[in-house]
Amino acid sequence: MDAFYDNDEARDLLEFVTKARIEKGPKKDGMAPYAFVQSMEKPHCWKLVRIEQNTQEQEEVVLRIQGIICDKSIPPIKRPFEIESQGRKYLRQSITLTGFGSDIMKKAIENIHYIHGLFNQEFTQGELEAWTPGRFGQFDAIDISNRYFTRRSDMNGEMPIQFSRAIDPDDILTNALSNDFVHIQENVVEYYEAVKKDNKIKYIDINPGRIQRGDILEIQASFMVVPLKAKKFKMLIVLRAITLLDNSATKNATISRQMSGQEVRRISQTLKRKTGYSEDEDVEMRDKSIPIAPARPEHDWYTINVKKYSDLLEAVITARTTKGPKVVQLAYFNSVDGMSDLCSVTEVDKPRCWKLTKTNIDDNSQEEVVLRIQGIVCNASLPPVKRPFKIESKQRRYLKQSLALTGLGGTKFSTMIENIYDIQHIFERSLPHNTMDAWVPSYYETCKALDMGNRYFTDRRDINGDTPISFGTEIDPHNILTNALSNEFVHLLENKVDYYEAQQGTDNIIRYYEINPMKIRPGDVVEVQVSFVAIPLKQQRYKILVVLRAITLLDCSPLRVSQHSAKVHNANRKQNASIARRMSRGAEPRRASQSLKRKIGYEEDEEHDAGEKLSKMRLD
Repeated sequence: MDAFYDNDEARDLLEFVTKARIEKGPKKDGMAPYAFVQSMEKPHCWKLVRIEQNTQEQEEVVLRIQGIICDKSIPPIKRPFEIESQGRKYLRQSITLTGFGSDIMKKAIENIHYIHGLFNQEFTQGELEAWTPGRFGQFDAIDISNRYFTRRSDMNGEMPIQFSRAIDPDDILTNALSNDFVHIQENVVEYYEAVKKDNKIKYIDINPGRIQRGDILEIQASFMVVPLKAKKFKMLIVLRAITLLDNSATKNATISRQMSGQEVRRISQTLKRKTGYSEDEDVEMRDKSIPIAPARPEHDWYTINVKKYSDLLEAVITARTTKGPKVVQLAYFNSVDGMSDLCSVTEVDKPRCWKLTKTNIDDNSQEEVVLRIQGIVCNASLPPVKRPFKIESKQRRYLKQSLALTGLGGTKFSTMIENIYDIQHIFERSLPHNTMDAWVPSYYETCKALDMGNRYFTDRRDINGDTPISFGTEIDPHNILTNALSNEFVHLLENKVDYYEAQQGTDNIIRYYEINPMKIRPGDVVEVQVSFVAIPLKQQRYKILVVLRAITLLDCSPLRVSQHSAKVHNANRKQNASIARRMSRGAEPRRASQSLKRKIGYEEDEEHDAGEKLSKMRLD
């Protein structure tokens, strides 16, 4: 949400809508007395269940939560989205709800803590990780998600089902199905809209594309605990259904945004940009003794304490963002000293795109905005490009160096992701209404991540007066990229990514040295410099890209995985699980081998009197 979205109006509307939905139900008739924990075999997990009165069978508990959607990664999945084979396991549809401080949301969060306590009774003290709400700005939020795929070995008797056209119109998910991964009812999320007609509320199926950030929703969710590594466990809130209750606050913001729209600058020449580090920054850092990264204990990646390393990254971000120039930091984009009030959108002719720019005070020219982001590398496709790598002629346009950063759930990294949403809104005001595809973060395990990249080649017709440059030997030691240059494609400064390492000397001055990119690996703490570009797609659609400009290595992390550690982990995993079971205390949980039923959606009698039964299934 941006400055045009009225948070107070949305909070009051959420309170009104929610109370209207539950006021007719008996508030004392909640789910707590009937719920208990059930252990499942396939996949190995623990679920919150109850006994269904009519059949006396166990049934998964599904509860309803009302809130304002502040983040989402939901269908439809459309081109040019691509699914890597290793990414199928983690690909999910997810939403985040906030209440902007509303009592309704506070009560829901309190009761999620209560549910966590029910699960905690089944484990040895300290084994179940604490559940904490997410953050949206200064407000608490709730993250809910469901994976698109299930391992075939965990089907547990369920039959694979097809993706609907509303979810997968271009068959991207369907084509990702394999012998290892299937789509089953466990992965399905239903999408509804509550429509009032003849003084009755009816629930109709809708395309998930209708759901927008800022809408007031009711979600249906179940609760489960999954095993992690190193004898740890984690509670997840699993998304089962989303119902659109009210989108008036979103519409009001859109109208205000359109009425305040500004003329987009258009230029034909190449934009300047500043990357790297200036000598002034070295001096300022010396005076204020900025640490690069605190010392950390040695641990293998599979035994990582996520909270510990999330806190470590938070300390690094604080050190890098509070004592240096805030205007270049994405974390401070919306602060008083940030870039938000200084930037605008400029349209560029070649290649046709829209860039986030600012006015250079020295010569009053437009300059591309470059912002800095700190994070932990969780995925990388970086130079050098070496044999036996080969480049097909059709690949040149798409070949890129790319990086993914995660914050392991840290609040400061989450703030940076929120600020990218605000940057997207700046672009939206300069493009035709409702034509920009929603930007969404990716995921590393269960933590949000940020993808960025830069292509190695530019179409020659788009060089826009730039002079082609050669690849450095540290990028292209075997001339593989150089030999791929042609009459159609060139390598420009626009395609260049700089690589640095920050080193603190005995005089406490932090200096920046150019390094070989092969030194950067997953697990390292880095600072990236990026710019933001909106590009045209087919059918008059647009998409925002995070373009990689520079990477600075802050800390060579002991989080890097050694092959030996991985082998030891695989050999000891079963033994550790057995020991953990023997050491566990408390009552032995029930264990079920079959799939559990669950109720989602809405019953016919709810359509006639929507308020009567809602309170029985709500979190209060």
